[in-house]
Amino acid sequence: MSTPPSSQTPSEATPSHLVLQHIEWRTPLPPPQVLQEYQRISPDTLAALLRMVEAQQTANRDYLLREQQNALTIRCKEENTRRLWLAVFALGRLFALCIALAGFALCAYLAYLDYPKVAALLCGGELAVLVYGFLRGKATAPHEDLPADDPPSPQPPQAP
Repeated sequence: MSTPPSSQTPSEATPSHLVLQHIEWRTPLPPPQVLQEYQRISPDTLAALLRMVEAQQTANRDYLLREQQNALTIRCKEENTRRLWLAVFALGRLFALCIALAGFALCAYLAYLDYPKVAALLCGGELAVLVYGFLRGKATAPHEDLPADDPPSPQPPQAP
């Protein structure tokens, strides 16, 4: 048995191959072989690529610098706010001390003028308010020895 004659010529019967190549690089500029191919296609390609890389690096550097400046500005504002709060808190304590001393001086003067009941009543009331204020102030005052925005460090889990 013979095979039927084919209508294709031997050159048409050979299979053709398609080659697909993928090149990837992690640097701003392509490898020298690729650059040579670019230069072969267009002579001013290398200069244009270098300008693009320099512009991108400048933009990246400016962006990072702006981010660092913004973070520093925010940190400075937070620190200034914390210091201002501590100053206001200290000033409030100083005014409270002045008012308390003036009240005790008034009590002593009233006792000197022979008004002991009024002096005792005023001094007792003032002492009660002062004790309550200092106790309440201690409970709500920020701790000056701890950083304001650092959370306490978590303890490592205990092994059983």
